Amino acid sequence: MTRHCYDTTVLIDVLRGRPNAARLVRSHAEEERATTVVSVYELSLGATTAERQRAALELLESLRLLGLESDTAWVAGEAMRRFRGEGRAAPLRDLLVATIARAGGCRLYTLDRRFPALEGLDLRVV
Repeated sequence: MTRHCYDTTVLIDVLRGRPNAARLVRSHAEEERATTVVSVYELSLGATTAERQRAALELLESLRLLGLESDTAWVAGEAMRRFRGEGRAAPLRDLLVATIARAGGCRLYTLDRRFPALEGLDLRVV
């Protein structure tokens, strides 16, 4: 069974009622669906009204939350150092999401075409 993890971009589109994102998440209803604690932070940051907060929390309750463990944080730091050494940029939060999803054995879905690709990460830009 595939484990599915959604980046914040997908979750925001679900909350906005965009059909493609909602259809994607619903299509995995019989499998494990997850997001990361980084996406929890990002959703909280953008939930500027009580209604948005309720909607985000309700969505998050339907997903398994993947945490940031010290070994995963270390791997993210190594990846950032490698990206910088290659002259490439990678947003810290995206890199954390990627390493958390990979450590959790998940396929990661994002709408961000510039999302950092890590070796061994099953990344799907939708």
